[in-house]
Amino acid sequence: MDNKLTLRIIIDVVITLCAILGLWYVALPLGLVAAWLFPYYVELVAVGFVYDAIFGMGRGLGLFGYAGVIAGAVLLAVVSFLRFVIRR
Repeated sequence: MDNKLTLRIIIDVVITLCAILGLWYVALPLGLVAAWLFPYYVELVAVGFVYDAIFGMGRGLGLFGYAGVIAGAVLLAVVSFLRFVIRR
């Protein structure tokens, strides 16, 4: 198996475990590094959805109930833009 694929799977497992355990402050920086290293790293948005499904999306929370998905999507967009600008 390719080393990059193995690294991506390991990072995915660690980020998923962090989201399940509620360690979103650990998962986001790790996702930032992974989004920089790997193209099309949409797993960050998926893990944000998992985090919100476990700890958010309650009644009365409003937009804050979707904080994981929003943070993951914004972080992914910023990193993608920075990769485009820097590697150009």
